[in-house]
Amino acid sequence: VDIITNFLICLILLLLLDQNLNLAGHRATTVIFLLLLVISISPLIFKKIISGVEPKSRIFKNLKIITSDNIINSFEKLTVVGLSKVIILGAISILITVGLYYFIFSFLDLYPDFSILSLYVCFMRISTIVQLTPGNIGLQELMLGALTELTGGTLLVGITVSLIIRILTYITLGALTLIFKFQSS
Repeated sequence: VDIITNFLICLILLLLLDQNLNLAGHRATTVIFLLLLVISISPLIFKKIISGVEPKSRIFKNLKIITSDNIINSFEKLTVVGLSKVIILGAISILITVGLYYFIFSFLDLYPDFSILSLYVCFMRISTIVQLTPGNIGLQELMLGALTELTGGTLLVGITVSLIIRILTYITLGALTLIFKFQSS
């Protein structure tokens, strides 16, 4: 539910900010809408395909988790208040992340539009769906590099921004771990 609402918020932002933003020759809003559609219906499709089959590989087990009844039924169990909280927290999360991206790009003396930054955030959220490597190390960097290149920047700038974000994340998590460890002692 969270990833779907994040994509929906990004789609709304792009519709409001820049409907003509292109991504590899296609309208970014169309690409995000199609991804939103695929992400929304894929659990149901995977459930039909793999129902009754015993998982043997790690990837297959992850697909089993994605298509579990708990995740699919979470749509049915979601109340208006719960959905409102998911949308509000999703919007806050996207705005904070866009701000972080803006700060890091400006640190490199680049100033992309808010619509491009929200597109980056939207696509980077894809890497939270399926983990192909631990923490998707390398994949997130390549994804942001490719997106930056597709939106008029360079591959190197996108990879650099992604590496800075990863390093800041590790520093923040390390600091929080130390704080909570010393507080509990």
